Amino acid sequence: MSGVDRGGKFGILGSLSTGMVTNASWKCDTAKYPGWKLPDFDDSNWPAAVEVAEHGVGPWGKRSGIASTAKWIWTAGNPDIVYCRLRLQSENLATASR
Repeated sequence: MSGVDRGGKFGILGSLSTGMVTNASWKCDTAKYPGWKLPDFDDSNWPAAVEVAEHGVGPWGKRSGIASTAKWIWTAGNPDIVYCRLRLQSENLATASR
């Protein structure tokens, strides 16, 4: 997923019905690489996402439909645009299926 800071407090927050949530296990970068959304994209050089805030805190407050364990994420340096992804590996899938 991608996010654009339009002058307010920045962050990406999300959760899936499988239990996966946005947190520091995601990776975020400022460059939009070709194929970055594809499952086999090599994101090994991307930095871990920075957890900006807990879900439910200001200035955003609690967002309905989002798991309380999700974290607001971004990347370091406060860029205006970020691209974030989570590589689904066996440990992610095992956690999500519980």
